[in-house]
Amino acid sequence: MAQSEKLKRNDLIMTSLFRWDGRFSSNAWRLANEFCKERRVFYVNYQFTLKDLIAEWDGTQVQSRRGKLLGRGGWSRPEGFPPNLWSVDAPVFLPNNKLSDGALYRMLAKQNDRRLFNTVMRLIRHFDIKDFTWLNVYNPYIGHYPPKGFNPALKVYYTVDAISEDNYTKTHGPRLEQKLMREADFVMGTSKELVRMAGNYSDDVHFLPNAADIDLFKKANDKNISVPDDISDIDTPVIMYTGNISLRINYPLLVKTAKRHTDKTLVMVGPVDNRAFKGQELYDLPNVRFTGTKEIEQLPAYLSRADCVIIPFELTKLTASIYPLKINEYLASGRPTVLTRFSDLAEFDHVTYVSDSDEEFMDNIQKAIDENTPQKETERVKASEGNTWQARTKTFHKLEDQYRNRV
Repeated sequence: MAQSEKLKRNDLIMTSLFRWDGRFSSNAWRLANEFCKERRVFYVNYQFTLKDLIAEWDGTQVQSRRGKLLGRGGWSRPEGFPPNLWSVDAPVFLPNNKLSDGALYRMLAKQNDRRLFNTVMRLIRHFDIKDFTWLNVYNPYIGHYPPKGFNPALKVYYTVDAISEDNYTKTHGPRLEQKLMREADFVMGTSKELVRMAGNYSDDVHFLPNAADIDLFKKANDKNISVPDDISDIDTPVIMYTGNISLRINYPLLVKTAKRHTDKTLVMVGPVDNRAFKGQELYDLPNVRFTGTKEIEQLPAYLSRADCVIIPFELTKLTASIYPLKINEYLASGRPTVLTRFSDLAEFDHVTYVSDSDEEFMDNIQKAIDENTPQKETERVKASEGNTWQARTKTFHKLEDQYRNRV
């Protein structure tokens, strides 16, 4: 407790639709790593259901949690992370997402909330938590049935995607998210479109976009950085994508791009989501390479080899609500950035190549490479510098102070 008394802010209990050690990176965990510099942070991982437990029994995430999932839940400090940051897991949940909204669904939802809050209330007692903010990052499935004694100073909801457009979340997510927005002291959204949508359910909505570890990605400009072995043999210009290879991508556009730019190599860096991947034809093209999953710390080395980086997202209701993590990562690396016009990212128009058609996207790749200069690289890096996780944390703290003064 002596250590926490030196901290500047009250405790933060946050939950998310993402686990700290999940396959895909998340803004929630990155923010948690910043928040814990000024306060104790208890990060409640996305729940495992009984179905998950059986399907992933031998997986790393379940193996490391079996005692908690099959017992009363619990918490631990993730190795290698700051000392004021804890990972929290509730006991295994009962699956109900495929049920329609009704008596059975609600009964299971109440039981699941009870499992969660039993763990959270034990946590509060164990750490003698007196004053805390409850931050829910895009997990609409929990928090609807809090017990007596659960009294956060503030309740905050943070929406990061168009919840009605994802196959998993669209069944119950929109209705439950709207309820949490109405109940929150204030709401945040990662994109302008999400802020607009959230305004239908709350009068207190704020724009808090994603950010990047700018200093990390600036390392791509280091002349002494080593190109990773799995792409070191490429002797052509490189078009690169980094991130989750999933449902947002315009796969036909990628195929066209690889076929148009046969003098270049398209390198796809990141995990392939086999449930959403629709680019099987890419595997057969000789100038396309998939590297597989990489840790975020490895990405600057890959970006150092890129002549052009791309965000080839489809224009859908889902992508219209996106402020992608990678745009600031790309800019911090200094690399020429070509993207489709999938969302309102007008603040980056002067340092990116925004494309309104497939043809323009493919033309812009060559244009971006041809026009690149050291001066343009410097301009891109400068454009990214205000978009750090530290800056987002300061904005959140200001909002907290504003609303605590109202209470």
